Amino acid sequence: MLKNWAHPVFRKILRAEARSTKDVKNVNIFKRIYCFLRGLELRNKGLSYGEIRRILRDEIGYTPPKSTVSDWLNGRKTPIGKIRVFDVYKPEVGLILSMVLSDGNERFKRHQLEYKIRFYNTNIDYIEIFKKAFEKLGFSTYIRRKRRRRTAFDKGEWRLSVDSALLYLLLKHYDKYVAGAPDEAGKVLLKGLWLGDGHIGRGVFFYNTDLKLTRTVSKLLRRFEVKHSIQGPYKPHPLGKNQGTKCM
Repeated sequence: MLKNWAHPVFRKILRAEARSTKDVKNVNIFKRIYCFLRGLELRNKGLSYGEIRRILRDEIGYTPPKSTVSDWLNGRKTPIGKIRVFDVYKPEVGLILSMVLSDGNERFKRHQLEYKIRFYNTNIDYIEIFKKAFEKLGFSTYIRRKRRRRTAFDKGEWRLSVDSALLYLLLKHYDKYVAGAPDEAGKVLLKGLWLGDGHIGRGVFFYNTDLKLTRTVSKLLRRFEVKHSIQGPYKPHPLGKNQGTKCM
């Protein structure tokens, strides 16, 4: 986790989440992780426990108990616990985020304190690509058929599920993550997004109803000096479904 803390963008994301989230049961996990990592940094600069606690209060509005700070900084305890930790800018992370943004969702189950990541697709080959990316990060995955075939032409639908607080954090702040992603991770993000919502015909297109996501894709394309244009958002479909925006 210290390697991730060295990324300025990750620090910004973690601090934003620590400031914005409400406490659940004891204290929100992102508040605790921020306090732990920031506390280690401040302690290395020679600050006292009291000074560290005051800075944490000013930065995220939470003051951890002195005994807790002492346990963290002396290595007796850690708030990270069973959270699966990985380098947030590995290429596999970019692929996972892009595929979930296209065909999945993230969800926090408040009562169980679980951070669920889910990916849906009718193509089992895409599911396998997604599974291998998770395995490279050390995750165990759960795959099941969400919807069975209704006709001979219906492929049905598969769902892959994973528990990950760290991926949940990145998905919630994906625009900030993309802005600071290295070029390799940015290219993998584009690949995953096009696998989910892209189309190649007379041109190369990206369709999505989320204007924020379309603008994020546009920023990535500009970074790699890819000429493109954005069309939309279009008027609602007769059935009431927004057709979204198109990046070409």
